[in-house]
Amino acid sequence: MYQSGDSARSIACEMDTCYQMVYKVLKRRGIVVNHPRPTKEATEKVKSLYLGGSSLNQIAPMFNTGYTTIRRILEKAGIPRRRRVYTANDAAFSEISPESAYWIGFLMADGCIQHPEWGMPTVKLSLQIRDKDHLEKFKRFLKATYPIHDIKAGMQSVLQIGSSEIASDLSKYGVVPRKAANAKVIGLEDDRDFWRGEVDGDGCLGVLGPRRIPYLELAGSKWMMEQFKAFVQKIVPQNRTNVLKRPGSTCTLRVNNSRAVEVIRVLYADCSVALDRKYQRAQELMRQK
Repeated sequence: MYQSGDSARSIACEMDTCYQMVYKVLKRRGIVVNHPRPTKEATEKVKSLYLGGSSLNQIAPMFNTGYTTIRRILEKAGIPRRRRVYTANDAAFSEISPESAYWIGFLMADGCIQHPEWGMPTVKLSLQIRDKDHLEKFKRFLKATYPIHDIKAGMQSVLQIGSSEIASDLSKYGVVPRKAANAKVIGLEDDRDFWRGEVDGDGCLGVLGPRRIPYLELAGSKWMMEQFKAFVQKIVPQNRTNVLKRPGSTCTLRVNNSRAVEVIRVLYADCSVALDRKYQRAQELMRQK
């Protein structure tokens, strides 16, 4: 595929892996990897961002490339490496609290853990621009000084945190690289804050049809949906909803009627943190008669 003209990134997407792994395979097979030369304009932009305080991992997604490519551009431009500039609370997930459990759930749904071949592991959270305030909440939770960047023509906002400790702590609960197909929470199966984070990231709250029947639906891996089903049945034992298989590796679980309202009440009543728009919808559904 690579020798036919496909890029390492396009191959990585098709094979559901990271581009670093593609490079490793090519190297083991003795295939010379050609790195396209950046334009003068791109080089100057990279230099400006780096000298302005942005890290390599923060600059990379702006150019749809990787950490190592940005590092190579800076090395050729004669820009010296600097020590870590931004900070975060590396112990944020060392103990479980309502807030840390929530963010573990949200990262399980929408987060990404990256382990570059060189450099520090990073935790990446990218949301629609309308949810940028939620990134600010995450940033405050981590006591981070890392900047939030708007990408994809202002359609998304992204926060990247470099921390080996945070990445290691998250892995204890199942938040690991390339988790989508086989995601499974470890140790927080009965934690309402964790599941609220999951629902805020990959769930839907609303009403169905003219009768306005309340519902709650969550999407994820088969393992995750079976775990959520067990959590729901502890709240409403009469619920007999089955996990449904969707195209690809995604499954869903939906709860309807008063059972949905009861689960929503457990998740959102008196909670310490939530996605604002889903919290507001939860309040509306809990008031519905």
